Amino acid sequence: MHSDPKSYASFVALRYNATKTTKLFGLVNSALCLKIGKYMRIHITGNAGSGKSTFAKNIGDILGLHVYGLDKIVWKEGWEKTPLHERKSLEEEILEKPQWIIEGVSSIARQAADITIFLDFPRSVCYLRCVKRNWRYLFSSRPGLPDNCPEIKIIPTLAKIIWQFPYMSKPIIINEMDMENKRIITISSNDEMSQFVRKLRHNEPDKIVDPVGLTIYPYSL
Repeated sequence: MHSDPKSYASFVALRYNATKTTKLFGLVNSALCLKIGKYMRIHITGNAGSGKSTFAKNIGDILGLHVYGLDKIVWKEGWEKTPLHERKSLEEEILEKPQWIIEGVSSIARQAADITIFLDFPRSVCYLRCVKRNWRYLFSSRPGLPDNCPEIKIIPTLAKIIWQFPYMSKPIIINEMDMENKRIITISSNDEMSQFVRKLRHNEPDKIVDPVGLTIYPYSL
């Protein structure tokens, strides 16, 4: 057995490639891949209120990567929608960078990412999170938004976005991942999210415990 990080990265990547879409407890190896730098262009997507911003910040802090939120690109001052051609140009500026975490819903970010983390939470959870998050900003812009974007002006639109997401946006995300043969992690509960962050933060680079409880050590392929 060897402790060479490159050999270990190859080993973990090989195990991960055995499945394309899986749940958190089968993704311990993917968390380690992130930690040792296997994937450094990460897209975090999901419904409004799914926890993308907080999750992205946690991952960014652990990996030392800059996090780019798409809210400031999607919206202009006063909740005016950015024209599509302008939005595409702004997103492409970020995608040209060698390393990034992008949180939001974006087809071109999914295509460019090394790995996509899909926060697939029930609508009830998303509604509750939005209420808890947004009530403080009913009459002001919350962090990550342009000026003059109080939440009170967007409540009907936000409620509609959350309700329609499972049958409007989610199928597109899943289909694109399948068609492009991309790596995707699906996280569907707070426990799964916490476990993923904890594994990413605390696992040592020379060993990891897989979902069935076996300690896997690096070795040369």
